[in-house]
Amino acid sequence: MKLNEVEIGKPIQIILILDDRRLEFDTIIQEIVGESVLVEPITDGDKTVGFKNHDALAVYVGPDKKPYGWSNVQVKLVKYQDKVFHQLVTNVEGSSLNRRGAYRQYVGHGGVVMCLGKKYRAIIKDVSTNGCGFVCDEEFTIGDNVVVAFTDEEQDFTIHCTIVRKYTIPENGKTVYGCKTHTVNRKIEKYIMERQRQDMLRKKT
Repeated sequence: MKLNEVEIGKPIQIILILDDRRLEFDTIIQEIVGESVLVEPITDGDKTVGFKNHDALAVYVGPDKKPYGWSNVQVKLVKYQDKVFHQLVTNVEGSSLNRRGAYRQYVGHGGVVMCLGKKYRAIIKDVSTNGCGFVCDEEFTIGDNVVVAFTDEEQDFTIHCTIVRKYTIPENGKTVYGCKTHTVNRKIEKYIMERQRQDMLRKKT
């Protein structure tokens, strides 16, 4: 889905990650001009937000009730037909976000799970802003507090979480564990946004 295929009058959310802060702004689509979208000016209190040179993520719920996301969105304050808008522009095609509470980014890398001072090998299935999933031969119990760690793109990630569900894969007998994090992990948040950006670029080529 292209950004200029959104519907006028519908809400759209702009997400900006600055250092360890996540800023979310809800606004309304006002005009479609060429490849760009004009939205109601985004304000914080009585001040208009300036996005400077920071790229953002835009999230929009389409007519099919599915959320779509665009990365690398440039947000600029513009004047069009004597009215002021924020202009959204991106050369990335949006893709459906399969968010179950929070968008889950597939990882598929090896990692470790630490519990009660012991380390166990695991496959990190996916991560989200509020949890993660992993596959491990070790038997854990729902309610166990664990630390999940893995490395991707030369970055080390550590997630402190609690196991909240588990199920066995019939084909191989391995157990999949679902975990909920104790706090929002900003590093994981940035990792997910970058992976989304990369996935969107690959789909475009």
